Amino acid sequence: MSSGFSIRDSIPSYAEDDCAEALFAAKWPDGFRCPRCSHAHYYDIASRRRRLFECRSCSHQTSLTAGTALEGTRTPLAKWFKAMYLMQFGISAVLLAELICVTYKTAWLINHKLRHVIGEQDRARPLEGSLQLLGEYYGYEYHRYFSDKLVHGALKPQPIVIGASLDAAGGGRSSQNEGRRRS
Repeated sequence: MSSGFSIRDSIPSYAEDDCAEALFAAKWPDGFRCPRCSHAHYYDIASRRRRLFECRSCSHQTSLTAGTALEGTRTPLAKWFKAMYLMQFGISAVLLAELICVTYKTAWLINHKLRHVIGEQDRARPLEGSLQLLGEYYGYEYHRYFSDKLVHGALKPQPIVIGASLDAAGGGRSSQNEGRRRS
C-alpha cells in the first residue's frame, strides 16, 4: 500500500449549498434582480433539484445557472467549482474526468466552456501599459513525396502575435492573436 501524496486530496471540497450561495453572490452582487423587469423581490421555488427564482412582479422564472456557462448542466455545482479551481493548472480533460469523477465527455465540455469564458474575459480587457510583443510562425511546411514528385501539403506556418502587458515588477498578463496570411 502506498501512503503517498494524492492530487485528489489537495483539491478543496465544496458543499453544493455553498456553491449555490457563491454563484448567487456572483450573479447578483446587490441582491436578486429579475432579468426581465429588474424587480428585486422573488419567490424561492425549492422543489426542484436546483433552486428556481420567480419574480413577484412579472412571474418570470430564472435559475442560478441561466445565462452562464453552467446553463443547462446536470453536473453538480461542486464539481464545476472543483473544475474551476483546477483550471489554474492547465489540466487536461482526461485528468479532470478522473479528479472530479465525471465521464471524459463531461470533463471535456466543462474544460472547453471554462476556457471559452476565460478567453472572453481576456478579450474584453485590452492590454495596457508597457507591452512586450512577440511575432512568430506556428506550424511547419508540410511536404510529401509521391513517387519522384514533391507535393506541398495544406499545413503551412501560420503567423501569430503574442503580447503581454508588464507591470512594474516585470510580470503581467498575456494575450495572443492569430494573424491571417495575406496573398
